[in-house]
Amino acid sequence: MSSTTIASTTAMKVEVPPVLTLLMLPEELILSCLVRVPRLYYPTLTLVSKSFRSLINSPELCKTRSLLARTESCLYVWFQFQNDENTHWFTLYRNPYQTVDDNSQTNKLGGYKLVPIPSLDSPPSAMSGVAAVGSDIYAIGGSIDGVSSSSVFVMDTHYHTWCKAPSMHVARVSPSASVLDGKIYVTSGGGWGKLDYTNWMEVFDTKTRTWEFMPSPGSESFDYENMALEGSIYVRSNEKGETFKLNKGRWRAADLALTSGWTYNWKRLFCYCVIENVLYCYSSVDLYWYDFIDRQWREVKRLKGRLPMSSKNDHYRLADYGGNLVFLWEELVHTKNVQNKTLVWCAEISFKRSQRTEISGTVEWCDVVFIYTKQGDLMHVIATTA
Repeated sequence: MSSTTIASTTAMKVEVPPVLTLLMLPEELILSCLVRVPRLYYPTLTLVSKSFRSLINSPELCKTRSLLARTESCLYVWFQFQNDENTHWFTLYRNPYQTVDDNSQTNKLGGYKLVPIPSLDSPPSAMSGVAAVGSDIYAIGGSIDGVSSSSVFVMDTHYHTWCKAPSMHVARVSPSASVLDGKIYVTSGGGWGKLDYTNWMEVFDTKTRTWEFMPSPGSESFDYENMALEGSIYVRSNEKGETFKLNKGRWRAADLALTSGWTYNWKRLFCYCVIENVLYCYSSVDLYWYDFIDRQWREVKRLKGRLPMSSKNDHYRLADYGGNLVFLWEELVHTKNVQNKTLVWCAEISFKRSQRTEISGTVEWCDVVFIYTKQGDLMHVIATTA
């Protein structure tokens, strides 16, 4: 066989890499393929090539996801670090570089990780309240240079860009916020003596982009935690331990049993979440749900011993993540002659109702998703649909 024939045969055997083959397709077809990949994997795909990175960060991909109805839940986490009033937002992604060590939890980074969001225009306020409407996250009030603020900022989670929204009428620090029918209900955070019957609650209509005050339920307390549940807004007084329900513009007292379980820990931090119209609360080392028919709290079954949590831990947060519950908490690790570090754990829990009075939980996965050495706090965990 001649050398020319051998060379031709060798050339014919050269395979084109799959990535190059995919990039040879029309852009519309590539986008149609990418929208079928969960967003958890996007950071990994950006490592494939510059062309992939450009497509994944393009507005066209977001438009294609919306047109093909390929939206999904995306988890976002906000940390506040000591001596730093800047906001630090992270989002949950699959980890392409797993370093799992079954014999050492302190050095474990598993299948998921929190990735920082690079945003040069993030809001300057600390200790804001947060709420999610569709693909937008609202950062409400907070503190700017030590002064309480009425400012409101919105992050478009498609592009991770921030813009300013209309400000509240009252400046609030660490307010409570919930969403019902496209409206954001904001309570608390006004400071001692600054809230009264007229301004204790503000409601933001995301369609008309206007704020209005909500009449008081008649209580002498004006410091409330609030949540949306079963088409109503519930508010719980942090001072008097009483709960009211707002439905169709009218207030009435809520169940006493609901109030007893919907409470805060010793650091005055609430840990609750509403998923598919069921209220879940975490207390000590157990997870409970509220039975509105029998008016009592019931324990979620099958979870004992499944999560490596400490009853002494006070930095924990719950969030609705596409119908499952995401649980984040922190673990401080002390190592001799080595700088202390904080492990941020995350677990995703699915639920199944086997009977009307029994809900069981399954831990789908549990990982250390972030490690930091600064002094800081886990402020908020929230999910959007994008």
